[in-house]
Amino acid sequence: MSEMVLTQIELPRALVESLQERGATLRLTLAQQIREALMVYLADSQDPVLRADDALFELAGAIDSGKGDLAEKHDSYLYTKPSRGDS
Repeated sequence: MSEMVLTQIELPRALVESLQERGATLRLTLAQQIREALMVYLADSQDPVLRADDALFELAGAIDSGKGDLAEKHDSYLYTKPSRGDS
């Protein structure tokens, strides 16, 4: 780990007690658990834009509706009951 910076935070007593119990079981200090939780939090809160390694990225463009105006009229297509002649 890189250079450490000492900081002080206030936590609810119940949270600290839960972390202390968990730490005793896993042999982790309170500080170790907080650092780990913050690293996970930061990793999970990255930009939600699809990345090339995301399985959902492969779906982009995989389906063609045949509707040239889908971007503009998507609400109409989603929420309007089609008439019998429409497809």
